[in-house]
Amino acid sequence: MPSPTLVLLAAGAGLRFGGSKQLEPLGPNGEILLEYSIRDAVRAGFGSVVLVVRREAQPRFAERLQSAARHVGIRYAFQRDPLGTAHALLCAEGALDGPFAVANADDHYGPASFAVLAEALAHGDADAHMVGFELEQTLSPHGPVARARCRQDDGGFLVALEEDLTVSEGRSLVSMNLWGFRQPFLDALTARFEHFRGGTEFQLPTEVGALIAEEGLRVRVLPTTERWLGITWPADREWVTEALAAEAPLWESA
Repeated sequence: MPSPTLVLLAAGAGLRFGGSKQLEPLGPNGEILLEYSIRDAVRAGFGSVVLVVRREAQPRFAERLQSAARHVGIRYAFQRDPLGTAHALLCAEGALDGPFAVANADDHYGPASFAVLAEALAHGDADAHMVGFELEQTLSPHGPVARARCRQDDGGFLVALEEDLTVSEGRSLVSMNLWGFRQPFLDALTARFEHFRGGTEFQLPTEVGALIAEEGLRVRVLPTTERWLGITWPADREWVTEALAAEAPLWESA
């Protein structure tokens, strides 16, 4: 089986943040969060990266990712219209020919998350996989967050994602949009997009849920105890920066 590909979704305009979170320098040497995901994925056995961006932003990403590109092949796909995360994935379809993971470019998932996903893509028995984080490991110290709880069956397969989980349910597993898929999933997603008429965005969690309910897609939940990092509130920048400063240099011993 070929090494899996990491698809990073980085085409968001960052309107609520006031700029592109995907290009926000947060590491000690100006690193952006997706550089850490690329490093962790490479160490887990991923063989290539596809970055979905807005075309006008591609030169800025390419300049920032020169060091990462010395360690793994990076290709670009372009999302012109902001139609959602499932549409962004379809924009990368032409660059995919084997198993792949999908992740947000402005989240830090931790090395164990990519390791468990790479193992599942190589040897797992499911149609797809979703890494589940403990809710308490995904909270901001500076304000409330909205999360989607993973409701599972007795076999550990995803039944549904329940949105707007309250902070009090701290032991629940939640989705942070780190997924693993194989090629047949793209065919199913393409078929659903052919009937998409707009009005709402074509979002990956929604479409996965529909495929589970309507077509019996089997999505195994892969628990992780990793601490998620990301910026939800402006004050989050400080604690994320401090956490990244405590990590080893990006490509040390890679």
